[in-house]
Amino acid sequence: MSFGHHKYSARPVNEHQKALKYTQTVVNAMIRERDAGKACITCGKFLPLSAGHFKTSTNAATRYHPYNLHGQCNSCNGYNGGMTWEYGKAIVRMYGKGYDDFLTRIARPKEIWTTEELEQLRSAARMGPRAYEQFYFEIRPAHQPSR
Repeated sequence: MSFGHHKYSARPVNEHQKALKYTQTVVNAMIRERDAGKACITCGKFLPLSAGHFKTSTNAATRYHPYNLHGQCNSCNGYNGGMTWEYGKAIVRMYGKGYDDFLTRIARPKEIWTTEELEQLRSAARMGPRAYEQFYFEIRPAHQPSR
């Protein structure tokens, strides 16, 4: 039995899975660059940041959502369960009342990212946060809460 093809394997087994993983790498790098010099979204400490998700990356619908990804220290992101309560409060402070609930609602449905959309997301992420956010909401208009 080859463990590389097991459904629970961390290693991508097909081109689409590789595209999902590569897109996450590119988007995470953009988030770390965008939030460089800022404090951790959940604990407020100035530490090296990773790209933390409010709604976990297993939720395909919000996996690449620009409001769902922020600089988060490794302790909060990796060792303290993502500090989701604190993360939700920070989302409200940053974007306004109800944004945490909005992200929670849109995270629930199963959504499929096509390989082409993933390629386009990577391209937009390489252009920076503004281009990424604009493109993201063009292809997922229902993911932009009304103000």
